[in-house]
Order: sequence, then structure tokens, then C-alpha cells
Amino acid sequence: MRETLQQKCELLADNYEVIRKDFKWEFEIMSIVAANVYTNAGIAADTEKMKECKEILKQKKGAFSELRGMAELALLAKMAIDRNPEGFLDEVIGVYDKIRKGKVFTSSYMVLCAMIICEQHKVGQADEVIKKMKEIMKKMEKEHPILTGSEDMPLATVMALMNVDADDMIAEMEACYDILKKKFPLHKDAVQGLCQVLSLSGSGTEEKCTKAAAIYDALKKKNVKYGKSTELAALGALVDLDLKVDEIADEIREVSELLKKHKGFGNLSLGKEYRAMFAALLVAQEYAEQNVVADTPAIGSALALIVAEEIVMLILISTTAATSSTVN
Repeated sequence: MRETLQQKCELLADNYEVIRKDFKWEFEIMSIVAANVYTNAGIAADTEKMKECKEILKQKKGAFSELRGMAELALLAKMAIDRNPEGFLDEVIGVYDKIRKGKVFTSSYMVLCAMIICEQHKVGQADEVIKKMKEIMKKMEKEHPILTGSEDMPLATVMALMNVDADDMIAEMEACYDILKKKFPLHKDAVQGLCQVLSLSGSGTEEKCTKAAAIYDALKKKNVKYGKSTELAALGALVDLDLKVDEIADEIREVSELLKKHKGFGNLSLGKEYRAMFAALLVAQEYAEQNVVADTPAIGSALALIVAEEIVMLILISTTAATSSTVN
């Protein structure tokens, strides 16, 4: 394992503990999301700054706003690392209002979409990006009406940021789906999420699908328990890394074992499957900037980091929401 990757794991664990201590009434798993925001920025968590940001958010939005829902901790972390926290929040609110326009129901996924657009400094092009995202969603719903839901919106937003025609991306998604649904026949919803990520890759259709499936098989051979649910999407963030399949699997296994030693990442807290997913995304984030396969313009260094972070947020918010529904 690279020393820098080990340091990133340690920083993530440290950031989690700091955030969890000061935001103990929030869902535990969301503390990991916030910790990941700081870790991606390469800095230690500043919970005092997050508390200041929380007060700013409370002044602008009531308790029942989606911005103070499942995505709140992630939003606070993103505000805290921005040079102008209030300005960032104002941008997110403005874009979020555009996304929810005409909608009866809202969700934390819309907040994620707004944050993606603002982080990529596309506020000025928000109308265009949102229009394309909604176009992609409609096309996905046409192809898979049962599988497609609001949880697909964040990755559809990432797709909308690409300078690629929506029809071409949907065609690529479907080509990947036709291949991978045979590999995971009982998990078609998760396969669709994986194919959303794969549609961003510039590698050949067969090549990237084969590599994603091979990484899953390699992890299984190395006794790494990797889930077949929403975790599958994370495999898509690995296919353009200039590493062999076994090298990727070894890195994921080592990162997972390292994380296991830390509070919040054990078998009884995060669980084996989600920890392996987190390990996969940390590996993707670490190697994306330097070891992306040449001539694969889609998942380049910046986009790979965006995809990895959004998958973390998307999956953990989905998990938290499901847990909340079960409890209620």
C-alpha cells in the first residue's frame, strides 16, 4: 500500500472520530460522509467551523428543509472547507430550488445534485445541466421504469456535466447493462447504478465491463466480502485505473483491513461489505490523479474523484434513509 494511501485512511479515521464526537446525535454513518469530504480535501476536520456553518444554515432554512435532512452533515463539511461558506450555501440553495421546481416531493438526492453542480463551479450553467440531467432521467425511466428512481439523480447529474450527448451516454449505459445483468442477475437495480458510472468511462464497453466483473471476482478470491447491492457502483470508479485487476484487489483488501482497526469501520458498525466499498473508493481516489489509463478522457483525475465522493454520499444516504424508515 502506498504511504499516501495509508495516510489517507488514517486521516479519514481521525476525521470520523472528531466529527462523531461533536455531532453524536446525527446518524453515525453520515459522520463518515462528512469525514470523507475533509479527507478528499486533505485536511483535518474542523468541527467548530462546521458548527458555525450549521448556524448559518439554520438561519436560512427551517428544520423540515431537505437541506437539513440526510445530507446536512455533508453540506456542513462542504461549506466549512469553502472560502465563503455562506456564499456556497446560497449557491446550493439557488440550484436546489431550480431542481425542485415543479416537484411535489423533494429528497436529499436533490441536495446532492445541487452540491455537485456548485462544487464544479457550474452555477452559471445550472439550468443547462439540470435540463440535461432531467433528460437523462427520462431516458433511464423509459428503459427501466421499475429500476429508476430519485436515487439515480446524483449520478445522472455527474453524467450531465459531461460534454457527451445524452443519447450516447444512455446507449453506452444500456450496452454495459446488457453485459453485466448476466453477471449479477438478481441485482439489476445495482447493475444500473454501476452502468451509470461506467458510461462515464472512455474505455471500450466490453473492456470496462469485463474489468469491473473481474475486480469483483478477484476480491471474492481474496476473501474480501463485497456486496452486490448499491456497492457495485464503486467498481465503476476503478476501471480506468492503470493497475492490474489483482493489484486493485490487493489494495482494496489492505485498505479494508487497515480501516477495520479503527472505530466506526468495524464489522458491527460499518460492516464488511460497506467497508470494502469504502476501501475501493479510497483506492480510486488515491490512484485517479496519477494512474489513469491514457486516452480515457471521461473518468479523468478530477471526474474520478467526483464520482468516488458522490458514490460514497449516495450510498450512505440511501442506507441511512432505509434504516430510518425501518426504525419508524
